[in-house]
Amino acid sequence: MTGSLGATLVQRLGTRMWVDPLARAGGLLLLASTTANALNYLYTLLMSRSLGLEGYGSVVALFALIGIAAVPTGVVQNVVVDATARLAAQGLGTRAGALLRVALVRLVALYGVTLALILTGSTYLARFLQLPEPSLVTWAGLALFCAGLAPAALGVLQGLQRFPSLGLTTVLGPLAKLGVGVALVGLGWGVHGAVVGAVAGAALALATALFFVPAGWMARLREPVVFLTPTSWRLAGNLMAFTGLLNLDVLLVKHYLAPSEAGLYAAASTGGKVLLFMTGAIPAVLFPQVITLHTRGQAAEAYRVLQRALGYTLILIAPALAVYWAAPALVMQLLFGQAYVGAAPLLRPLALGMAGFAVVGALLTYQVGRQRFDCLPWLAAGAVAEALGVVALRGEAAWVPYVLIVVAAALTWVLWRLAVRR
Repeated sequence: MTGSLGATLVQRLGTRMWVDPLARAGGLLLLASTTANALNYLYTLLMSRSLGLEGYGSVVALFALIGIAAVPTGVVQNVVVDATARLAAQGLGTRAGALLRVALVRLVALYGVTLALILTGSTYLARFLQLPEPSLVTWAGLALFCAGLAPAALGVLQGLQRFPSLGLTTVLGPLAKLGVGVALVGLGWGVHGAVVGAVAGAALALATALFFVPAGWMARLREPVVFLTPTSWRLAGNLMAFTGLLNLDVLLVKHYLAPSEAGLYAAASTGGKVLLFMTGAIPAVLFPQVITLHTRGQAAEAYRVLQRALGYTLILIAPALAVYWAAPALVMQLLFGQAYVGAAPLLRPLALGMAGFAVVGALLTYQVGRQRFDCLPWLAAGAVAEALGVVALRGEAAWVPYVLIVVAAALTWVLWRLAVRR
């Protein structure tokens, strides 16, 4: 009787989730992101074992640097998502190609200048991150340039809620990164090969996204899309602070600790971020839906969408967090190999911190989707507090994760209080 009742409840829950647009679209993107994460995991596994502690630590630090420098693309993507979703809500989605044209012109100019600055400062950056060669920074700059253009096209697909196309693009990028990276590392390119793989992945993702964007590139927009507005600056600040929260610890630990110790921390940090990858599809679906509902004046429905998004986030995180907590050494061995088992004590607190940041990300997405940017001072304060904490500890790996836990818990509480103010 109990088993029958349980089966019925599970069936009803599955049916309800399937008819829920958020759950259905989120499930599709979750499948795509799970496939992409599996490819990224295979990339991580092969790179960590092929490059060793020091080489893998360098790769993670360079990717963290790219992540922070790519914040402006996130701003442009969110502006494009917002503008595209509003056009679609008005029945004008065919003009989305013109939005993309405008965005790409600005991104090419922005990242052309950024690449020049990176090339100029490559020696200093290599010294700060304890990298063996400045040319690694140069390759990272090229990866950033390619990766910087794709989000504009992805923003159009997301704003139009064309989630199958978005999902396919999500998969093809990591597939190319894996194939090219593994091939070049196998040929003896070392860390350079791993970063060039990232260039190839970003280039293929851009080409695929452009292919799926609807025609209408040369159409005229009734109103110009302005990217450098007070709203976009506030959005940039929110994204910069949140990205900093996720990456500053890796960069500072790489600066303070010996390369082998930094490599262990980088591996544990990557393992913790798996929780973020697992839930990444939820904000991607939540954002355009909140924009659409906010545009139509349906604030109560938007809030209910947030509640469901938080519920799905916790459902995905809880089992993984339990596994991390019960068997951290086994997880590190499976993810990275026997050489990284020494980082197992770091995995538990880092996973807990990243679980908190996953919730923070969903709350931030909701606030930004309804044009509320009151999270900025709190996120900025959190990023500063995190950086000061790591500096005060001089990158002591055993204690840095607890700084992340405290910051994530505080921000979760503050952003929840902001979100309930409807």
